Amino acid sequence: MHDQPRPFAVVVDTSHSPYARLRPVPLTAVTLADGFWAPRRRVNREVTLPSQYRLLEETGRIDNFSRAAGKVDVPFQGRYYNDSDVYKWLEAVAWTLATGADPALVEMAGTVSAEIAGAQRPDGYLNTYFARERAAERWTNLRDMH
Repeated sequence: MHDQPRPFAVVVDTSHSPYARLRPVPLTAVTLADGFWAPRRRVNREVTLPSQYRLLEETGRIDNFSRAAGKVDVPFQGRYYNDSDVYKWLEAVAWTLATGADPALVEMAGTVSAEIAGAQRPDGYLNTYFARERAAERWTNLRDMH
């Protein structure tokens, strides 16, 4: 393991493995700016991610985190796996922000991150479906519901 921080960010660093045959490529070494990918990336940044955020709000997925934190008194909305949609959206925003600043996306991500942090239990547990009235069930049905 290196004692010094890496000079560049990589997705997966396998450089310490004696079995690795490939070396990581820094995120900054890759750009997708051609005529095929650039328009799709722009639509993702400007249209898709903000639209998905609105859907997360409209379908109660973000409210589920607020509810788990005790901030709002509303019923749980959706299915037991709905938290994962919020996490996937946040990951997509992070990848998008790695390619360029966007204050609106930063603000949305900050709001969502704060809701997630507020919902996490003191012992580290985080699953909005098993908050409040289902708290006693949180370690049940591990095969299907976690």
